[in-house]
Amino acid sequence: MPYSTISGTGLYRQFFDNILWPDFIRAGRTAARRALPEANAAIDGAQRLMRSARTRRRSYTSTSRRT
Repeated sequence: MPYSTISGTGLYRQFFDNILWPDFIRAGRTAARRALPEANAAIDGAQRLMRSARTRRRSYTSTSRRT
């Protein structure tokens, strides 16, 4: 979104006509994803780690119950 869309009274106009709100949301999401690639990679890595920890815990629990 260009800054001119919300600068000055433009921000207040958005409250009366919210037709552009979905565009604001999409633009914000796109900008955030561009700005945070390292965070996205870290989150993906953490999620993989959590999944593997759960898998290991399940396999450990299932083998310890057999004895």
